[in-house]
Amino acid sequence: MAAAAFFGHEQQREHRPTGFLRCGSKWHRHLSTQVPDAHRLREVSVSFHIRDAFRSGYIWLAHSRCYADLKRAVVPIEATRSTPKLTVPFEPESWAVDRKSRLAQGLERPAKAARNEAIQGGSIENGVLKIDHLSSAVPEETDTQALDLYDRLPSVCITDLLLEVDDETGFTEAFTLLRSRSPRRDRVGLLAKGVES
Repeated sequence: MAAAAFFGHEQQREHRPTGFLRCGSKWHRHLSTQVPDAHRLREVSVSFHIRDAFRSGYIWLAHSRCYADLKRAVVPIEATRSTPKLTVPFEPESWAVDRKSRLAQGLERPAKAARNEAIQGGSIENGVLKIDHLSSAVPEETDTQALDLYDRLPSVCITDLLLEVDDETGFTEAFTLLRSRSPRRDRVGLLAKGVES
């Protein structure tokens, strides 16, 4: 309903709702400006909003594998009752009691070691646990070998490598300017933006 009003007739454009957008969404700024091709910006904003809603599971598609209803992934209660062993039992109280007793038993060992001042690799000073600095298990020669391997690699500019891949795949041809739909001419700038992000 909101989308229908959003894409309404020309005379209704100033009354189109934007309540479905988040408060800090960049689309508020884009949609508040008067541009000749504003209806395309509205379409893009709705598309982005729908994409995010699919990803979050807020909306779903009936026959989709990626964006189906999350309730379909839940095992029915009848099937779980026939399962012989579950990680969490049906009675959460008994599970919580068992976990608490295990936790108490696990904490008893370090507590006993602390009382006997026999904490391996550490000590308690003024009620604060101090752990000794662990020595590195990696040999010192590893850094030298890693630098030697880096020196053997050929030096190449990342944009040159991306341009070579783009010549084979035509990847940058898929990117056009939003308002004019013309292809972007500055391939190096586009690929450099991708490297930065």
